[in-house]
Amino acid sequence: MLVVCCLCWGLSFPLMPLVMSSLGAAGEAARGATVNGWRYLIAAALLAVVMRGLPSRADMRGGLALGGFMAAGMFLQILGLSWVVPSVSGMITALPVLLTPVAQALILRRAVPSRVWVASAIAVVGCLVLTLGAAEAQSAGSLISAPPFPHAGELVTVVAALCFTGMILVIDHHGPRCNATRMTVVMFLVVGVVNLAIALAVGGLVLHDSTVITGLFRDTRWLVAMAALVVFCSIGAFWLMNRAQPALTPARAAVIYCLEPVFAVIFSLLLGQERLTAATVSGGALVIGAALLASIPGKGSMAGEAEAR
Repeated sequence: MLVVCCLCWGLSFPLMPLVMSSLGAAGEAARGATVNGWRYLIAAALLAVVMRGLPSRADMRGGLALGGFMAAGMFLQILGLSWVVPSVSGMITALPVLLTPVAQALILRRAVPSRVWVASAIAVVGCLVLTLGAAEAQSAGSLISAPPFPHAGELVTVVAALCFTGMILVIDHHGPRCNATRMTVVMFLVVGVVNLAIALAVGGLVLHDSTVITGLFRDTRWLVAMAALVVFCSIGAFWLMNRAQPALTPARAAVIYCLEPVFAVIFSLLLGQERLTAATVSGGALVIGAALLASIPGKGSMAGEAEAR
């Protein structure tokens, strides 16, 4: 279930710049927040149709916490996608596989193996290789724009990765006591409302003009991309995440989540938004290799995790 979840997330990396490119009347922040607001409010409405019963207190607490981390993480990730190619964004977004064990050590007081620190250093090198090769990877069909300062896209995407690490820990804490569907609906509502508020605050009001909306409904490419984002990358992916992850420890789930950038690269290449380069292959291999190294169970760790849970 989590592999399919990652497949859907990977598709969102090239789709989001495509959807945002049709909203040319505002800046990147306003366009990204507006698309996120529409995307998740529509997803909440559709998923609520099949929701049985009202959210419980546990569902509300879990959904509100998840929605807060997700709203910040998704907005920053979309903002970063305006300034870096999807492969770079996807690889940096995989950093929670390294950050999650560290967060567990600090918050849950579990020891961090020395290999995690080695893996962190390898991941930093891998991300550096990816950023240095970003210009070469950008293809004629790329939809990214120039950042306001060097590596702005990479920096905001790293902060987004921190937010996604928080999501993994929240699901581990709240998920076993929540209904996946109801918690996901609450999460979507929070993300949609927060992003629309951000959009209006940064100049997104012009995107809600009737002329703009009418133009979007006449754009078949935009409608198909938006529908895929709502159905597959939102409802499908996050319901699977909230349904399946509580059955795993955070570290194990984080390993599976590192498949997301692999799918992001594949879809980005298929849609012609970038080219496969040596930097993409070597940098991506370093990040994924570091992620796997950080998550290799040590001797006796399985028993320790089972006892802790």
